[in-house]
Amino acid sequence: NSSMATNILSIVDTTFPLISYGTGIENNNTFFSRTYIFANVSVTELLENVIRFDLFFSNFSIANSTQFTDATRNINWTGLSEGRFYYNVTVNDTSGNTNSTATRWITLDRTSPLITLNNPVEAYNSSTTSNTFSATVSDNIAINYTILYGNFSGTWQKNSTNTSTFNNTQVNFTMNLLDGYYVWGYWSNDSTGNNLFSSNRTLTIDTVNPNIDYVSP
Repeated sequence: NSSMATNILSIVDTTFPLISYGTGIENNNTFFSRTYIFANVSVTELLENVIRFDLFFSNFSIANSTQFTDATRNINWTGLSEGRFYYNVTVNDTSGNTNSTATRWITLDRTSPLITLNNPVEAYNSSTTSNTFSATVSDNIAINYTILYGNFSGTWQKNSTNTSTFNNTQVNFTMNLLDGYYVWGYWSNDSTGNNLFSSNRTLTIDTVNPNIDYVSP
């Protein structure tokens, strides 16, 4: 009689995969005027099973989830709408050990701000040297800063800047000016760098009272 022994090799893997963001991706909490988001990772795992790239809308509902079994390390989500997006990448091995990157977020914004000039009205004649310029500035995401332009010093240039503009609010600048004819307008940009110049308006300042000479008949 003979007997045969059977050897069974069992691999116990309790080590989690290592995963981190790679080169060519954007910093967290950044703004871009485009339609895509690129993600790239570095993974250390000998027994890799699946890697999954997840993209979420601003409310954390899933925008896209793509997985690979061929050691793919990057993805480019294209044709995206405007707004905030979150993303992360998860990898697991054949033993079920799983690890994920931190979740990052990026805002896509391709729309320029809107500027509505309020006061003074076009071709306004002012009899005082102190005049307040105002406009309502709004954006689909957020306003970065707003600038008053004018030829108040003789040449067209920026004169006053508001770096704390709230979205969809009135931005005022008060200027003390000499008598003369002026052209003015607003410029604003948003957090992504999209910008807009308003139309121009004119202002005439005349503080001199008329002089009446009496002529006898």
